[in-house]
Amino acid sequence: MSDSNDGFDFCVSLPAEDWANTKRRMAFLEAILTQVMRDHTQIREWFTAQEIAALKLPSLSQTSEGIARKAITRNPHRNGCCHSCASLKAIA
Repeated sequence: MSDSNDGFDFCVSLPAEDWANTKRRMAFLEAILTQVMRDHTQIREWFTAQEIAALKLPSLSQTSEGIARKAITRNPHRNGCCHSCASLKAIA
């Protein structure tokens, strides 16, 4: 075996929309990691729909009602199988 080739090339075809989504997720994760490294006491796991609406994020509704509606439809537990599901239905 030759030592001149230490690795291998790996190429994958990916639709542009999937690649853009992956890049957005990576940017989000990098921002969260930076925030955690700066001050882990300020990190929160849960936000109210009103708090998210106040951030005016470009990919989300600008109203708390629209955000709550999206949370319900995107929730994998929307059939009432757990506490999270019951909480989302309560605010809708």
